[in-house]
Amino acid sequence: MRARLRAAAYERYLELGAYLARGSIRTARRYARYRSRLPVAEKTVLFEAYHGARMSCNPYAIFKAMLDDPDFADYRFVWTLNAQDDPGNRILAEHKGRRNVEICKRHGRRYLRHLATAKYLVNNKTFHHFFVKRPEQVHISTWHGTTLKTLGKHQYGRMGQYHNVTRNYLQVDYLVMPNRFTADVMLDSCDVRSLFPGVVVDAGQPRSDLTVNTDPAQMKRYLADLLGIDPTKKIVLYAPTWRGEVGDSLDISDVILENIIGLQAGLPEGHEILLKVHDKTYAYAQRHPQLSELANVPDWFETNELLAGIDILITDYSSIFFDFAILRRPIIHFVFDRAEYERTRGLYFDMETEMAGPLCYTAEEVNAAIANIDAVAAEYRDRHERLIERYSYNEDGSASRRVLDIVFRSKQLQYAYRVEDTDKTRMLAYAGSLGPETFGVQQALSSLDFGALDVSLLVDGAPKGRDEYYLSKLHPEIKVFYRTNTRPRRLVNRELAVAEPGSRYLAPEAAAAWREEILGTVAFDVAVDFSGRRSVWQQIFAHTPFTKKVVFLPPPFDADGSESSPEFMATHFDELVCTTQTAYDHYRETLPAEHVGKLVLAPLPMRAQDVVASLADDVAHLIAGIDHVAECTAAGLNPYCEPGDLLYEFRAGGLAPVHLAAHPGLAATIGELSGALAREAAALDPAEEFEARRQAFVHLVRLDAGDAPSREASSA
Repeated sequence: MRARLRAAAYERYLELGAYLARGSIRTARRYARYRSRLPVAEKTVLFEAYHGARMSCNPYAIFKAMLDDPDFADYRFVWTLNAQDDPGNRILAEHKGRRNVEICKRHGRRYLRHLATAKYLVNNKTFHHFFVKRPEQVHISTWHGTTLKTLGKHQYGRMGQYHNVTRNYLQVDYLVMPNRFTADVMLDSCDVRSLFPGVVVDAGQPRSDLTVNTDPAQMKRYLADLLGIDPTKKIVLYAPTWRGEVGDSLDISDVILENIIGLQAGLPEGHEILLKVHDKTYAYAQRHPQLSELANVPDWFETNELLAGIDILITDYSSIFFDFAILRRPIIHFVFDRAEYERTRGLYFDMETEMAGPLCYTAEEVNAAIANIDAVAAEYRDRHERLIERYSYNEDGSASRRVLDIVFRSKQLQYAYRVEDTDKTRMLAYAGSLGPETFGVQQALSSLDFGALDVSLLVDGAPKGRDEYYLSKLHPEIKVFYRTNTRPRRLVNRELAVAEPGSRYLAPEAAAAWREEILGTVAFDVAVDFSGRRSVWQQIFAHTPFTKKVVFLPPPFDADGSESSPEFMATHFDELVCTTQTAYDHYRETLPAEHVGKLVLAPLPMRAQDVVASLADDVAHLIAGIDHVAECTAAGLNPYCEPGDLLYEFRAGGLAPVHLAAHPGLAATIGELSGALAREAAALDPAEEFEARRQAFVHLVRLDAGDAPSREASSA
C-alpha cells in the first residue's frame, strides 16, 4: 500500500514538473515574481497594439502626442513589438534610437518586467490571462475602432470567445472609446456594464488624429517612395477585414487574391490600387506565393496615417470606414460574402440603409462604382454626413490631447463619465460546469428576482458542445465569467510561499490572488456556491469578505459510498443549504452544534415536465456497486432531465453499449417511467414531487444494476 502511495505521489510530482516546464506557465510565474517583488516605475508607459504586431492604432497616437508634449519629456516609453528584425519598418527605425524609447518582445523577460512595473499601461486589445493590474498602476484600454461587427456575447459562434476582454475590462481605469455607441456595445457585450470599475472617455478616437493631422500630399509622396506608386493618380485602397473566430482566424488568402486580381483587371484608367490585409490575415498572405506579391502595404504601416493619402476606400465590414469617413472621401463596400458573414458573425448595422457608400458584390460592380465615383459620392453624401455626426463627432485632430488631459492632468473631464453603478445586490454564483445534472441549479438561477439582484455566474473554462446548450438557456440577465486560470493550487501556494506545497486548500493569500486574476477588484455582496463540492471557487468564496456566503451542501454519501465531509463549508459559509429533507436531517445530526443553525432546507425549483430525480442525497451510495460509475455520471443519471433527453444523455455518456445492451427493456422502461412520473408530478407539491423523482431514480439505478424491484418495493 505504501509503495503504491509513494508511486502515485511521484507521478503527481512528475506531472507538476512537466506542467511547470510549459512555456506559458513559466511566463506566468516569471510575471508573478516581478509583480510581487519589483516597485512600480512612476514615469514609465507601456504601449501595446494588436498583441505586439506593430506600433499602431490608438496607443501609437497617444505615444506620439506624449513625445510632442514637454510635460512628458522625462517619461520612459516602452513598446511591445514582436517583429524587430524587419529592416523596412520605418516606424521602428524612427523611434528605436530614441533615448527614452525601449522596444521589447511580447512575453520576453523585459516585457514581463515592464508589464508588472510600468505605472501606465496602454493597450488596444487585451493583456494575457496572467495579467493582474497592481493598485498603483493605471490601465488605459482604447479598443480599435467603432463596432460594426458584433462582439462579445452578441457574436455568433463559440461561446466565451470574449472571456479575456471581460477579464481585462474589470481591471481598466480608463476606457477610451470612439463614441458613446461603441462604449455601450463594449460594456454590454462583455457583461461588465454594472460592474465596470473605471471611467469611460468619450473624447474621440486618438488614432483619428493620425488621419486628420497627416498631410495628404506628403503621404502620397511617401507612398511613391516606399511602394513606387504614381502620386498623380487617384489612389484606391482595398482593406478587407478578417474572417473566423477569436483565436481561430481563417485563411482567406485565395479569396483576397481573386478579389484583388479582379479589381486590378478592371480598374479605371488614372487610378492605382493598394492592398492592405488585416493583421490576422497578414501571416497567411505572406506565405501565399501570389498574394504576397500583391499585398503591397506592409503590416507595419500605420493605417490611419495611410488613409490621409487615399482617395477611395474599398472595404467590407471593417471599422476602417469610420476612420476614413471623417475625410469625406468616397467609400465602397465590397461585400461578396455578406449573407454568410451576417449569418456567422453578425452586424450591429443595417448595411442597406446605414452605410455611407454602395454595397457591391463583385469586382466588376466595384470598378463600375469607381468609374462613376462623383455621382456615387453625391448619392451617399447625406448618409455620409449622418455617419460622421453620429459616430465621429469628436474626431477633430485633438482626441489624443484630450485623453492626456483627462488621464494625467484631470482636465477636460466633461468628456469622461462613470457608468451608472447598480443599486441592486450583487450576487456571484458558481455551479461548476453546467449540464443536465445541474438542471435544478439552472432553474434556480433563472427564477431569481433580477429587479433586485445583479447576478454573475462563474463557469469553469471555455464551454464546449453540450455545455453551450445549457448556458444558452440561462436567463439573459445573468452575466457569465469564464475561468481562464489553470494553475494548480499547489503552484499558487508555492508561488506565494504561504502554504505547504501539498496543501488540499488554497491559502487565503493565494485565494485572493486567484480571484483578482479573474474578477479584478470588483466587490460583490453575496456569494452562492451551488456546486456542493470542494473547488477553487469554493475556497475563494470562503476567503473573500461577502455580506453573505451560501453553499449548497453535497449529498451525505459520495459515489463510492463514503460519507461526505462538509466541515470546510460549514466553517466558512453563513448558510448551508440542503435540497432534501433526508440531507437536512443527516447534517443536523452530524455537524458540530455551532454550525447546525446555519442549515437551510430549500429544494431546488422543479417543474412537472422534468423527468427523473437527481442523484438523491440518501441513495448516492446505491451506484457504488455499478460498473462504470464515471459513465453513469457523465451519462446524466444525476440530472433533472426533460422527458426527451434522458435516453440521449445515456447514449451521449457512452452507456448505450455497456448497459442498455444488457437490458433491452431499459429504454422502454425509462420512457414509461418518465411519462408516469410527469403525470403524477402535476398533482404534487414541490416536496412530494422531489420525493417521487428520488424514488424513480432509485428504481432506475437498481434496474441498471441488474436488480429491478417494483416501484412499491423501491419505496419501502
